[in-house]
Parts: sequence; structure tokens; C-alpha cells
Amino acid sequence: MQLIVDVGNSYIKIFVFDDATITVSYRYTHTDFFDALPHFFSTHSISCAIVSNVSGIQNVYQTIRTYVPTLEFSHRTPIPLANNYATPHTLGLDRIAAAVGAETVQPHCHKLIIDAGTAITIDYVSDCAAFEGGNISPGIEARFRALHDYTGKLPKLNLTEKISLIGKTTEEAIQNGVIQGVLYEIQTYIQIYAEKFPSISVFFTGGNADFLEKTIQIFDANIRKHTSTALIAQGLQRILAYNQDSIAHNCLYVF
Repeated sequence: MQLIVDVGNSYIKIFVFDDATITVSYRYTHTDFFDALPHFFSTHSISCAIVSNVSGIQNVYQTIRTYVPTLEFSHRTPIPLANNYATPHTLGLDRIAAAVGAETVQPHCHKLIIDAGTAITIDYVSDCAAFEGGNISPGIEARFRALHDYTGKLPKLNLTEKISLIGKTTEEAIQNGVIQGVLYEIQTYIQIYAEKFPSISVFFTGGNADFLEKTIQIFDANIRKHTSTALIAQGLQRILAYNQDSIAHNCLYVF
């Protein structure tokens, strides 16, 4: 069994893989995570682990490696993709892990990866298994919060599926503006990429993946659509397997 530890800004998500299949997953607050580890390792047979930490919380990798051989994922960790990003040291680890996950699920094709969480990232992987880069914009929650925080009177609202073309109240106007704006943005990206790369595969992941997948209309039958909130975990599992020999020899690529 392999353990995947994905340390985010709000939660720490862990996944147990048997080969390439997720057998169980948990989500912890940063505080609860460390308290839960002794019981977790006493009830799960784990052979090795990988830790991806985008939050900066301390001692996650150091703690996990006291239980099992552990790879700490960094910008210098070997991955099964070519990385053509001009500044790889600034590339979010979650973005490259999601790209590896997409390549694992749907190899040898063009891929557009839409990760909709705190930020929305839209990344492209070529049919030659090369990460080419992408774009970043504020996520749905961040857009709602910005309207409230940077104005004097606009209320703080949340995601809703009840949207329309024309808002008849200020609340409706905000919800329509934020949500429709995100939908139009992503639909346009998909359309442009599909025109350039026919039969592209589109991946939705992140906290709002399910909402986007069922709301965004894709009329091109050649576009293959995938939705997985575990895409980053799948990528990390593939990276862990790719570095298995290094872990076995205790060369853990920690920088």
C-alpha cells in the first residue's frame, strides 16, 4: 500500500493506494492530522509515502518518514513528464501533480486541466507528454469575497446553481456575474483549445469540479471529458511509483 499526503492551505488530504486504485481517503485539519497518524499507521499497512506540501505547514514530511520511507515532492523531483515551463521553480506542485495525473488517466493525447479551487488554473499537456504551462485566475469563492471586501455595500455571497442571464436583485446580479463569468471563461478556453487541438481531453478537478462538469456545456462530441477530485492524488501516486527505486535506495530527492 502507498500513502499519498496532499497538504493544502485548509486541509491535509491523504489517500491510500493499492497499486493504482484508491482504497481509502481522509481529510484532516492541520491540527487533527498529527494526532490521527498513530492510529492511521496502526490500522493500515503502508510500504512507502509521498508528501506534497503547498501550504508551508511544518514537519509533515519529517513526521511521515518516521513511519515509512517517504518521498518529499519538490520542483526537483523527477516526474514522468517533460516540463517546458519557463520558471519551473515557481510552478505550483499541485499543478504539475494534476498534469501527471491527467497523463496517467489519458495518455498520448492533448489535455486541458481545469483545477477549480481557491484559484482556477487552466493547464495544457501536449500529446507528447509535455507540460506546456497555463493560466491562473481567481476561484469562485475568491471572486465573491473580493466583491464584498473591496466595496462598501455589496454582500458576501456563495456558490449557487440558481443563476440566470439577467439579475433582478443585487444578490442575483452578483451570483450571475461571478458564476456566469467563470463558466464563460472556462467554456471559451475549452472552445479555443478544441479548435487548436481536436479531440482534446478536458479534465475537471478541485473543489468545484463537480459543479463545473455538470454546468459547462460541451457541444463537440470529439472532446473527452473527465472529472476527478483525486486527480492530484493520482499524479502523486504515479510520481511515487516513478521514483520507487530511489526510495528503495534511500535517495529521497529532498531539497
